[in-house]
Amino acid sequence: MVDEQDRIPIQEIQRMVAVLEKREPKPKLPDEPARPVDEEILAKIQTVATQLRGVLDKADTTLLPIPFRKFPRGSCDAASEALGIHIREQLGYECVSAQGMCALGEEYSTHTWLEYGDLIIDITADQFGQAPVIVTRSSPWHARFGGVRQPLGIDPAWIKRNCDPVLQLVR
Repeated sequence: MVDEQDRIPIQEIQRMVAVLEKREPKPKLPDEPARPVDEEILAKIQTVATQLRGVLDKADTTLLPIPFRKFPRGSCDAASEALGIHIREQLGYECVSAQGMCALGEEYSTHTWLEYGDLIIDITADQFGQAPVIVTRSSPWHARFGGVRQPLGIDPAWIKRNCDPVLQLVR
């Protein structure tokens, strides 16, 4: 359920769509079977995801970049990018972004999470009533969104502006 104060005016949505339409689309990754990830890697990713989530939970979000100001609400794209970078820096694993849309109640919602092999990695699903940190092989809830897989790090300037300040908190 979206609070009235969190509703975005239609004019603002139209402005954002116009901006997005002018940007180059992110390249889509080919659909391929996910390779199985062993339990040791799952546990390592769980630890790193929980670490970043803990830092974000304790942070003064008024001092963070705009995408994190209402964390976890509306932060899934930026948080996924930051987590993907953090996983790569800490563990050397290259995750991909998965983005999708589905009807939740009477409204449509979009969501972004990470995938690595056959794992689903999500540190913002609690904005929809799910667990705050999800690292799993199967999630019927995520499957409802469909999901387009895309590489991370497409816009280095956006990452520098929005993710680097968050990553400084865990480095």
